Amino acid sequence: TGIERLRLTFTFHHWMPTDLDNLAIGMKPFVDGMVYGIGTALFDDDPAHVIYGEHQFVKCKKGNSKTEVLVEEIG
Repeated sequence: TGIERLRLTFTFHHWMPTDLDNLAIGMKPFVDGMVYGIGTALFDDDPAHVIYGEHQFVKCKKGNSKTEVLVEEIG
């Protein structure tokens, strides 16, 4: 029946410390696109289908910024 539930965890690498809540909110378009890309009417990004892990911030050198997304299928 496809994917039933996901856990998403974001790790933000940036040279300047930034609030995790602001970074996570900025990921909403990514989450929406990923959910709609799954292509099933039974899947939504509501709490029954998507939960969030413990997001992290990692300080890095300027110019090495990136965002890592860990996607885990859970039961």
